[in-house]
Amino acid sequence: MSEHVDENLSGLDFTAADLSFNNYTGADLSGAILAGTTLTNTSFRGADLTGADLTDASTGNTDFSNANLTHADLTNVNLAACNTDGAVFDFAILDGATTTGIDPARFLVQFGVTARTVAEGDDARFIDSRAPTAHAVTHQNGSVDEISVAGLSGLLADPQTPLTGVLASTDLTNDAALEKTANKAAASGYASLDGSSKVVQDPANATATPTASKIPVADASAKLDGWVTRPKAYSNTSVPGGNTVGNTVDETTFSSSYTIPANSLAVGDVIRVTAHITYAMDGVNCMLALKCGGQVCVLAGTTDSAGESAWITIQADLLVLAIGASGSLDTQSGSLAGGLPTVDTTGTLAITMTADKDSAAAGNDVTLRQLIVEVLKG
Repeated sequence: MSEHVDENLSGLDFTAADLSFNNYTGADLSGAILAGTTLTNTSFRGADLTGADLTDASTGNTDFSNANLTHADLTNVNLAACNTDGAVFDFAILDGATTTGIDPARFLVQFGVTARTVAEGDDARFIDSRAPTAHAVTHQNGSVDEISVAGLSGLLADPQTPLTGVLASTDLTNDAALEKTANKAAASGYASLDGSSKVVQDPANATATPTASKIPVADASAKLDGWVTRPKAYSNTSVPGGNTVGNTVDETTFSSSYTIPANSLAVGDVIRVTAHITYAMDGVNCMLALKCGGQVCVLAGTTDSAGESAWITIQADLLVLAIGASGSLDTQSGSLAGGLPTVDTTGTLAITMTADKDSAAAGNDVTLRQLIVEVLKG
């Protein structure tokens, strides 16, 4: 740190110097070259920097308070990191400078017609009609500003000569020009339609049984069942740790689940759920619940297996009776009679399984080994 209070440093060259922590309070630095300097914690309080060059100077907590920066070059200088209270920036060059937080009214500009000046509102250049010079040649074929007719709308003013290989107007009534008989039914050609408008010329290429490179046709029952695979929405291919409920009496949700997207169901759709569950119960009762959107759809209880391994399969068809915020489902699974509470089909609906035991005892585990969810469109 060095002190230069009130010193006359006018016109000196400090290019790329590290002037951090120096004190130039009240100093005369008019016309000085401070380009690329480091000005961290440097004080120019009340200094005269008229016409000084501070291009690319690095600032940080720099004090320009009450400094005179008239005509100074502040290109790329971060003034937001400085104290600029009371500083004068009349006609300063601010190209690339950061002035965040400083009132723009403090930066006066110089009017004129030369570089680094701005035009006034009554500048004659704003009302000069300036008729364009002749430049049609620049838009011609192969020139610097060639115009493509492909981007123009409407009809061209002059008649156009058809390109070679393009149909002429007389070809539109000439069958031989419009259709090449040799291409009918030929390899890589086009199909030949008979009076019944059959798309398939060779029946051997159409089959009701899925076959490579063949065209699907309806079977004897007028259906494409052979070609259509029933959509499966979800199935777990492994048994995660969260799929086993152990020593707890709290109703617990198994990890495996499937979420039906919002607004994807329609009346008549069927949500088919199959759950394969293994357990070992010894004096403990367990209630299994299949839920849709948090609402119970199916209930099933395990039996006392005297601690031996046992299994149970829950199958349910949830029929969509109504959709919307007050949508409803019904089940014909046989596991639970009656209708179901209201479900909001405008939101997502989670298909989950829970286990609820009436007492906690070690070794009385319940495991959801497989959850399969299918959404059958009505």
